[in-house]
Amino acid sequence: AAMAQAASEPAPEMIDVQGAVVGAGLVDAHSHVGVYPIPAVEGESDGNEASQPITNFVRAVDGMDPEDPAIAHIAAGGVTTSVVLPGSANVMGGEALVVKMRPGGHPQALEFAGAPRQLKMACGENPKRVYGTQGRSPVTRMGVAWEFRSRFDQARSLMWAQDAWDDKCRNGTDPGEDRPWSLELDNLVDFLRGELRLQNHCYEVHDLDMQMRNMVEFNFSVAAFHHAHDAFKVAEQLKHHDVGVAIFADLWSYKHEAIDGSPLAPRVLAEKGVQLALKSDHPVLNAHDLVHQAAVAQHYGLSDVDALRAVTSGPAAIVGVQERVGSLEVGKDADVVVWDRYPLELGARALSVYIDGVRVHQKDTEANPARPLAGPFRGRAPRAYFSGPAMASSPDGACAQGTDMRSYALVGAQLIYTMQEGPEGEAAAPVAEDGTVVVRGGVVACVGSGPECPVDGVEVVYRLPPGAQIAPGLVSFSDLGREVIQSSAEVNLHDGTAEVGGDPPHGLSALHGVFAGTRMAKRAFAGGVATSVLAPRAA
Repeated sequence: AAMAQAASEPAPEMIDVQGAVVGAGLVDAHSHVGVYPIPAVEGESDGNEASQPITNFVRAVDGMDPEDPAIAHIAAGGVTTSVVLPGSANVMGGEALVVKMRPGGHPQALEFAGAPRQLKMACGENPKRVYGTQGRSPVTRMGVAWEFRSRFDQARSLMWAQDAWDDKCRNGTDPGEDRPWSLELDNLVDFLRGELRLQNHCYEVHDLDMQMRNMVEFNFSVAAFHHAHDAFKVAEQLKHHDVGVAIFADLWSYKHEAIDGSPLAPRVLAEKGVQLALKSDHPVLNAHDLVHQAAVAQHYGLSDVDALRAVTSGPAAIVGVQERVGSLEVGKDADVVVWDRYPLELGARALSVYIDGVRVHQKDTEANPARPLAGPFRGRAPRAYFSGPAMASSPDGACAQGTDMRSYALVGAQLIYTMQEGPEGEAAAPVAEDGTVVVRGGVVACVGSGPECPVDGVEVVYRLPPGAQIAPGLVSFSDLGREVIQSSAEVNLHDGTAEVGGDPPHGLSALHGVFAGTRMAKRAFAGGVATSVLAPRAA
C-alpha cells in the first residue's frame, strides 16, 4: 500500500541551481515585523503597550499586521523564521509570536505551528526612562528590580495555590472552591512552570546580574539576553546558567547602555560556549540584510561556521525550534535558501527562498547569475590593515622610533585603486602586481609598481600582507566626531545641535562641538575613514 501510494504521488520538481550555494533558511530571534509595519505611522505602531510597566498579559499576535510589506521583503533576504517580540518599554512586555515569513494571509497563517510560546521582558534604561520621565515607577534600576520581583511573587503565589488545589483533587479531597486562576497572571504562571521561553532585553552587567539573581530566587530560565552589549564580560556566568545571547554584530553607542559594545563580542561569546544569535531588531536594522550581520561578525574574527550558525541553528535553539529549522536535515521543515554566492561574502543575495517546501521568493537568475565558489570559503570581507602612518613599522617589523611618521612607504600591494579619472571621466585602472605608495611629509610622492617607485632613502617601509589592496582614505558625511552617544536622552554627550531658536548665528561652527578621540572616531579610523565632514545643526 505504501509503495502504491508513493507511485501515485507526483514526481518531485527538479531545480538546477547552476552552481549556486544552498543553505538553511535564516532565523531572526529578535524582530518587530508586523507590530511596527512599514511605512512607520503612529496609527500602526503596535509594539509597546506603554500604559503600565507590567503587561505580561498582552500578545504580539493581537497587534501583528499580516499585510506588512516588510514580510515579503525580509523573506527575500533569506529569513524564513522570525520571532515577533513586543517592544522594550515595559518591564514585562508581553507574549511574543514565532512566525514563518509567508507573505500574505492572516496572523494565524503566519504563525509557526508548534513553536514554544515566548515571553518578552526588559531590564535597565528603557522602562525607567519611559516611566521615570512620567514620574511613575520604575524611576531607577532598583524600581525595575522591584517590579520584576513583585510580579514574579504574585505569579508564584498563584502557582502554589493551584498546586495545592490540584493536590486536594488527586487525594480525593473536595477543594471546596474553583481552581485559582487569573487572566493577568495566567501566562506568567505558565512561564514559571517552564512552558514559555523568556527573551529578555538586558544590556549591562548589573542588569544581567539582577535577572540572574531572579532566576535563582524564582526558579526560572532565560532563553537569551537580547542587546546584551556587556554579555562578553560575564560569558562564564551566562554559560553556567545556560543563557544564550542575541546581539548585533557591530551596532553600538546609540545610548549609554550600548557604549561598551564590541564587534569582537560574538567571537568571545562563541569561544566561551554561549549560545549565540545575531539579530536584526527589525526595523532598527532591515531584517532583509540579516545575513550581513553574520558577515560583519566573521570579519571581526568569528569563524565561518559560527557566523552562519549565529543566523540559523543558534537562534533556532534560543527560540526552541531547533528540531524543526536552523539546518538542512532529513525530517526538518524544508526552509531552504539558494544564494548567488557564499552568503558571508559582501553583496550576497538570495536567488530563491522556500518555506515548508513552497517557494516564496524567486530572483531573475539571468539578470542575477550565481557566482561560482573559489574553494570552500571565499575569505573575509575587506579589512583596513593600514589607516595612515600610525601603523607603520620598520622593515624588520619593529616599531620605528624617532622617525618622521609622516614619511613612509607601503610596498607589496596586490592592487592600488588610485581613483584617478581618465580622459572620459572613467576611473583609471588600478595599479596591479607589487604596488607601492611612497609618502613624504604627509604627501603622496609616488604611486606605481615596485620598480616605478623606489623606496631608497625611505626610513619606514611597511610591507603589506599577501593580497592587501590600497585605496584612498574613506570620507564620512555624518555626526562622526560630534557625538559620544547618539541618544538624544544623553544631551551632555553630543554637541551637534545648537539650541539657538530661529536662524542660526553666523559664527556657529561645527569646530566648537567636536569631540576628539571618541570611540566611534577611533573605530571608524581603524575601518579606513580618514576624513569626517561635519555640519552644525540649529534647532
